Amino acid sequence: GPPTSSSSQSNNQPGERQVEYYSVTQINLKRKFIAWKTLLTNTHGRRNPIILATEPYTNNHNRLPPINKDLDHYYYKVGDKRPRAAIILHKNLTSKSWEIKQFTTPDQVAIKIKLSSTELILASSYMDITGPAPPTESTPLAKYAIDNNLPLIMGSDTNSHHTLWGNRVCNERGRELLDFLSSFGLSWANKGSTPTFLNSRGHNSVIDLTITNPTGGDLISNWHVSDLFSNSDHRYIMFDITTGHKKEPKQIRLVRNTDWAKFNEILKNDPNLNNTSITNTNDIDQKVEYINQALNKAFEEACPATYISSTIRKPPWLTPQIEEAQRGIKHKLKLTLKKKEKSTDCDSALIPLL
Repeated sequence: GPPTSSSSQSNNQPGERQVEYYSVTQINLKRKFIAWKTLLTNTHGRRNPIILATEPYTNNHNRLPPINKDLDHYYYKVGDKRPRAAIILHKNLTSKSWEIKQFTTPDQVAIKIKLSSTELILASSYMDITGPAPPTESTPLAKYAIDNNLPLIMGSDTNSHHTLWGNRVCNERGRELLDFLSSFGLSWANKGSTPTFLNSRGHNSVIDLTITNPTGGDLISNWHVSDLFSNSDHRYIMFDITTGHKKEPKQIRLVRNTDWAKFNEILKNDPNLNNTSITNTNDIDQKVEYINQALNKAFEEACPATYISSTIRKPPWLTPQIEEAQRGIKHKLKLTLKKKEKSTDCDSALIPLL
């Protein structure tokens, strides 16, 4: 089976929390047993494998058969409804994960999982083409992630088209899903326009999305649509979840902030720069080297280092209550605008968040 130990970078310093990688595969299996078996083959060798599956294969009792002795799964097991969403992961991760049962339905499953020291929500969601986009159970899950300040990563077959995630055209489902995503500060990790759905009749589209909130998106790397054969008309989406040591903020010097008066004063008061005595060629080389050192030293003192980070901190006034109010206002505004719209042209850009 897949390896049971975490894979870590070897260049971590002693005492530094190691970077750990978790390999995620997202796929709609179209309820096909052969696609289920092919998934097992393609999972071999993946580091700490996690699978976000929609329309998994089930037996006559609406249960997922064992895929491999090293893998365990979460899905809806109540009553006689067939589950259309599942999360499968390596058994060494089950002790670190808990099903969030209030958000588990036949078409959605969510777990809270602790990877390294990072706690996050993983979810799989099937958005039935005959129902709303998103389904009603998606809203409380998105709010739960916000209220508990948890990263969210959701693999979903959305059955929704929009040019913003790579389709040639939009449909009403795509516009409705985009409204939902922007209202809750959600986005998608998809890159490019490589089709995630491709059938034998030549129809192709991007309907499988990896939906995230900002902190969830920050954990994702190496997102791509795989060329591996899946035995389904959907293609594998593969990416890594990376946890562990965060890079220190980058140190820079902003030239525009240089105190040039101080720079000139430092050079003026350097006695060695006033000694212009040169007697041979070696003196020339030594003087040039010293001048360069003096210029660098003066610049560093006149332009102190500062630090930049890849994250933007929230202003102190942006409390969870204000964010909730913003989403409510934004949603009502969109509903009002939608009623006034007569054109069905596709949105050309995201509506910016308030």
